[in-house]
Amino acid sequence: MKKILTVVMVILLTGVIRTNAQTTGDVTLNVVLQSVQSITINPSFTTTTLTYSTASHYTNGVTTATQTDALTIFSTSAYTVTVVANQDLTLSAVTIPVSNVEITPSMTSKPAEVTVTTVTIPKVTPSTIIQSTIGTLSHKYHLVYSTANSTKSDFLGKTAGTYTSTLTFTLSAN
Repeated sequence: MKKILTVVMVILLTGVIRTNAQTTGDVTLNVVLQSVQSITINPSFTTTTLTYSTASHYTNGVTTATQTDALTIFSTSAYTVTVVANQDLTLSAVTIPVSNVEITPSMTSKPAEVTVTTVTIPKVTPSTIIQSTIGTLSHKYHLVYSTANSTKSDFLGKTAGTYTSTLTFTLSAN
């Protein structure tokens, strides 16, 4: 019996010794950050209409109501948003210079690192309307379109109807 107990003790002690003997291993942890930007146009504002229906509109221009949260930006780095039109406002062969329309971005609580600029909508070279020196998980911008500062005569003597142009907003990392 003593022999059996001695063998059991040796087995147990050998197991304990092996269990208590530890080794270490290293793992390399990598976190890969990639530059990601996303611009989302609020579906409620994919079409904007400035309607001229009174003498006052032709005299003073037309301004849209504020389009709240019209653009949402996600960017892992500093960024710029530009706007450009694909053509002048056009109805058949009749045109009105798209540069008659101004666009004004704003934010409810604008960080100091963000600059917003009112621009007349360009046709060839994009204009910067938003510049941020920081990244963001979700910056929401409001937009207002206006012809208040337009050349009023550009709207006179034109065929009645809907003049159209497509605006492209582009988000770029700085």
